[in-house]
Amino acid sequence: MKRLGAGVLLIGLAGCATKGQVRLIEGELRSMRVETARRDSVRAADLAAVIRLQQRIMDSLSEGREALRTLERHLAGHPDDMEANYLGVEWTYHLHLSGVVAHTRADDVKLARSYAAAYEKGRGSQMPLIKEWMDFLEGRSR
Repeated sequence: MKRLGAGVLLIGLAGCATKGQVRLIEGELRSMRVETARRDSVRAADLAAVIRLQQRIMDSLSEGREALRTLERHLAGHPDDMEANYLGVEWTYHLHLSGVVAHTRADDVKLARSYAAAYEKGRGSQMPLIKEWMDFLEGRSR
């Protein structure tokens, strides 16, 4: 770019341009256009990769919400299923950690509380972890 500016300045100072100077400027412009096109192509490829990654993330989060809803239906009929109650708290935690909710934040926390209570009632062995997840979901820091 500096060479192009110097060339334009040289032409401006001389008052008229020779064919050689015009060719020099045209060559510089062609080089700039090629370089700009190359950079634009690289940016387009990078942007396409980012868009594909975002779509995979969105698909994954959508599947996570659907999995949690399926688990909710299972727990509605089997409230004493210890492993499912554990998973209910865990999956809710991971969704919220990712910034996603299955229903509303308040409804998700209410359901997670019921899963945690059922898990505790069944004397689940992972209660310390369940409590950490619930602290996060309820906005308490440990």
